[in-house]
Amino acid sequence: MNKVRAWSVVLGCVAIGCAGAVVAPKTISSAAPKSSASSSDAVPSPSTSAPVASASSVSPFDGIAPPTKQPRSLSPAFVQSNTTFALALLRKLDPKATSNVVFSPSSISAALAMTYAGAKGKTATEMAKAMHFDLPPDDLHASFATLNEMLDAKGGDDPELHVAHRLFFDKTTKLDGAFEKLLHEDYAAGVGPVNFKGDPEGARGTVNDWVKEATKGLIPQILGPKSVKSDQRMLVADAIYFKGKWTQQFSPGETAPKPFAVPIGKPKNVPTMYAHENDYPYWETADLQIVSLPYRSAKDGAHATSMIIVLPRATEGLAKLEATLDADALNGLLKNSRVLGVHLSLPKFVTTYSKQLPAILKPDMPSAFDAGKADFSGITTDDKIFLSQVVHQAHIEVDEEGTVAAAATAVGGVVLTSAKITATFKADHPFLYAIRDDATGAILFLGHVVDPSMK
Repeated sequence: MNKVRAWSVVLGCVAIGCAGAVVAPKTISSAAPKSSASSSDAVPSPSTSAPVASASSVSPFDGIAPPTKQPRSLSPAFVQSNTTFALALLRKLDPKATSNVVFSPSSISAALAMTYAGAKGKTATEMAKAMHFDLPPDDLHASFATLNEMLDAKGGDDPELHVAHRLFFDKTTKLDGAFEKLLHEDYAAGVGPVNFKGDPEGARGTVNDWVKEATKGLIPQILGPKSVKSDQRMLVADAIYFKGKWTQQFSPGETAPKPFAVPIGKPKNVPTMYAHENDYPYWETADLQIVSLPYRSAKDGAHATSMIIVLPRATEGLAKLEATLDADALNGLLKNSRVLGVHLSLPKFVTTYSKQLPAILKPDMPSAFDAGKADFSGITTDDKIFLSQVVHQAHIEVDEEGTVAAAATAVGGVVLTSAKITATFKADHPFLYAIRDDATGAILFLGHVVDPSMK
């Protein structure tokens, strides 16, 4: 079956000397599946809200729905900051654009925002700057709550969009009440104890089971054998799953091998889809072309999510494009785009990507990773904790049935008059893409393809 699917898990670990701590990303719906740990430490699945563990350790918020909030809009400043972080992180992950990359900036931001909620002093100041958390803390967490609510409202069968968050903590650790309340109310995060101290492998199984269920089996294991130690105290898990069908699907009969210029070596023949004058939001400049492929929405008949594809004019121009593309430029391109009949060639591709993020994050927020300087006393005062690892894993598949997003930039635009009602967009060399929620502007997934034959 042709489809476009994307999922991502971000895990952050907090550890301190002999008292480790794991902190991972957030999620929209709370939960966790049955684990290989003992039944007393079992965590509810993403589709349930049953209490967990022994009564003395159960969160007072487990099984209680977050308070009903009045409908509200998302701050443009919040979206702008998250887009800035997303583009900056892409540049750091693969600055020379030599490999296929996919990640979920919204998932990473939410996970670290949950951690940031318990940071104090210099640790909090550095994290805010590094993550582009430009709003006051209360407004920031309220904005994540709004984003979660808006995305959760889109969840369904077409498209499928599921986000889930959960905080796992050692059953001997006492969490700060205000921190736990914030996670519950603003992140809808389930909170449950596991036995890190006494059974680290069992705790690892519990986390992996939760991630597996939250991603519908697409990420069966986020934590490898022996990766959880007995000195760990906490882990925040975030999972996002997306599957959508194009509003205008490609005909499989039009798909054929076409040459694609790769960074090293001769062009490779890869399965390439073709659309003949389909109506897509499109824009072009002297340096790039941009097109948005919308996903079908069964709820209102209109598309609500799109895949944005940005193609540099130069065959080897992706690294230069990403080095200069910022949030303002992307927003400008989106605003300038207009619907045209587009002759579109796009390769099918599958990308699985996993990355340890501490080396990338630590230079801008060193205190959080320093056992002697980290201040996460807003999370717990039982142990002095610090961030030890942040692991991100994502996967995406793009083919004839699904995927769409939009982007645009006003700088140096070429005026498209009524005399030019069609355009040709031939993605036969490395390009950037994003899956974007059109209503909020939030980038759910971001990446680039340099070789469609690589998975």
